[in-house]
Amino acid sequence: RQPKEFLSWEYGRCLGIHIWPWRLLLYCPTSVMIPIAICAKGVALFAGSPASKGHRPSTWVGVLSGVYSAVALGAFQGGITLMILLITWVCEMVAIIIVPELIGVIASRSNKEGMTFRKRYRLVQLVALAAVALELRGCLGQLACQVDDVYFNPLRP
Repeated sequence: RQPKEFLSWEYGRCLGIHIWPWRLLLYCPTSVMIPIAICAKGVALFAGSPASKGHRPSTWVGVLSGVYSAVALGAFQGGITLMILLITWVCEMVAIIIVPELIGVIASRSNKEGMTFRKRYRLVQLVALAAVALELRGCLGQLACQVDDVYFNPLRP
């Protein structure tokens, strides 16, 4: 009478679409949010504060990130693109936290202007990562369900 409960004894409680290959390849389309997030990251890097007086932000990190993101969007599809962008943006964020000089002379300063620039760029990076996580919410939910089913609340003995 309850097929979901019956099937869960054999297959576990997570009867959703498998993450690989179906959910990542077919059910994670890349929406308009991702190109907007890429553009927002570039704008945050290239728009220096007006008080910088001749010190412009470094452009090579922004150009490299933009070109890499454009290649990822053009060469791959769906969830594969999102996973590539998620991994590279996390690595970029860690690198810039460790070495703030990567995004320019302005960010390496310890004054108020440098702190404001770093905070603005980190905020835009977090919003971009949140956009990718939002696109991957089905995969993340299925993965969390599987971890819960296997390790924390197993139905099977």
